[in-house]
Amino acid sequence: MDPVTVALVRWCLTEGADCRHAEKLLAGFAEACDLQGIRIDRLMFTLRTLHPQLVAVGWFWERGEPFVQREYRHKGVSDQAFLSSPVKPLLEGKEQRIRVPLTGPEAERYPIAMELHARGFTDYLAFALRAGDGRPNVMTLASKAAGGMAEEQVLALEAALPAVGLLLDRQALRLIARNVCTTYIGEHTGRRVLDGEIQRGAVERLRAAVWFADLRGFTARSLDLGVERTVELLNLWFGVVGEAVHAEGGEILKFIGDAALVVFPVRDGHDGPACRAALATARRTLEGVAALGAPDGLPIRFGVGLHIGEVAYGNIGAVDRLDFTVIGHAVNLAARLEALAGERGEPLLTSRAFAEASGEDLDPIGRYPLKGIPEPVEVYRLPR
Repeated sequence: MDPVTVALVRWCLTEGADCRHAEKLLAGFAEACDLQGIRIDRLMFTLRTLHPQLVAVGWFWERGEPFVQREYRHKGVSDQAFLSSPVKPLLEGKEQRIRVPLTGPEAERYPIAMELHARGFTDYLAFALRAGDGRPNVMTLASKAAGGMAEEQVLALEAALPAVGLLLDRQALRLIARNVCTTYIGEHTGRRVLDGEIQRGAVERLRAAVWFADLRGFTARSLDLGVERTVELLNLWFGVVGEAVHAEGGEILKFIGDAALVVFPVRDGHDGPACRAALATARRTLEGVAALGAPDGLPIRFGVGLHIGEVAYGNIGAVDRLDFTVIGHAVNLAARLEALAGERGEPLLTSRAFAEASGEDLDPIGRYPLKGIPEPVEVYRLPR
């Protein structure tokens, strides 16, 4: 094996293996290339990912510039920039390597090559790297070396890339795992799972504003809509909920049929901000749903129950099938308030504890017995 290749592979197996972040890995590999006389001024790694909105993620390192992460949405794969990119045939598995000398006429084939040439780059390389699941990812390298890179340098890089690919694949797998966890169990919960908090029965107590919402008349409506249009309705409804919760810093713990359970953890011992964020989420949802066009043309109606209190948050379930969720009196009370909102035709009801903690002008409507709650609860609604 060529001594330059040996040195680059050795770097991958030692220093590179200790790089936990893509920025450090790409910058470190460029420095390792410099030490072997191969000038690399720009590195880009594009990886396919499992995400409902993103088809790929790009990591960009350039000498003297900030590290950049770019996201490519599913609809973006038809953009002209992608269609005219040298990366496209590599991601499609049609090519394994593309080299574009930026000082020659070949640069005119690709907009990115012309852009790099205008910025003083002289050589551009793109390699397909086989990921662990068999799909190709892509790494591109660009240099400002006078006259471009020598052929033996290109061959040394190509020979070392499988080792680099293993390191990048490890980074990609962690990103994919994070995306899957965030999408299916929530951002905060996903981080906890990836950090190893996965033991059955491992729970913690936390104080939070609990937000429980449910659609009105969903069962009968779904019979009329049919499966496909019911799914469309649910996606419209949960889409509005998701945007509102994200905007106010809450976390959706689960969708239960047509219902949503959300928590707003209390920070720094003060209930007010969490309660106000939960109320703001409800108002955003009311506004968003009012603007929707449902598949059957009918209005979308829902109710929200809000309470503030202590919950148990953690892993609960069967030995080999766990659920990261919250349980406790506060959750039960929020759900009962939502049911009462449906009975009274109110869009939102809260407990007295929530109303007082929020500091907002909510209207008391009396004390009500709620199923499973020992004492009648003083209930508040939005002002008329």
